[in-house]
Amino acid sequence: MSIVTFLYKLNNLDLQPIVRKLMSKSDGSGWTFQQTEVAIARYKMFLHLNFLFPDTPLVPTKEIDQVWHAHILADTKRYSHDCDNLFGYFLHHSSDEMQCQNQDTAFALTQALFDKFFGVAILEDIQAAPCVSLPVSACATLPFALQPSNTQDYLTKSAFL
Repeated sequence: MSIVTFLYKLNNLDLQPIVRKLMSKSDGSGWTFQQTEVAIARYKMFLHLNFLFPDTPLVPTKEIDQVWHAHILADTKRYSHDCDNLFGYFLHHSSDEMQCQNQDTAFALTQALFDKFFGVAILEDIQAAPCVSLPVSACATLPFALQPSNTQDYLTKSAFL
C-alpha cells in the first residue's frame, strides 16, 4: 500500500468512541478535549511509524499507550478491522516481549523517529514509568516479522537516522 493510501485511511478512522472514552471521568482518563486531541494526533503518528517500520519494535509513551488501550477496548472487533485496513495484519499490543533494558533502546529509537519524521519531542509533559528511567509505557508493539534470531536487529535501525 502506498503512503498516500495509508495516510488517507489513517485520517479517516472513526476515533470518536475513543475520544469519548478518554474524556470520560467515570470510565476513562478524564482528559480535556485539548489533551485528547494532542494524544490522538500522537497516536496517529505512532501508527504511521508502525506502517513505515513494521519490523521495528516501537515503544509508546504512556499517553499514546492510553489511546492505544482505548482503541483496543472501545471495540476490539473495530480495532482488528482498523489494523487490517491500515496494515494488512493485526498490530499486536505487547507488554511481555521486551525486557526493560531493550525497552529503553527501543524507546530511544521511537523518540528519534518521532523527531525525524514529525519534528515532535514526545517527552514533553509525560511522567516516568516505574520500570524504566524514560517516560514510556511498559508496552510495545510486537514487530510483524520479528524472529528470535534477529531480535537485536532493531538496535541497529538508528543507522538510517
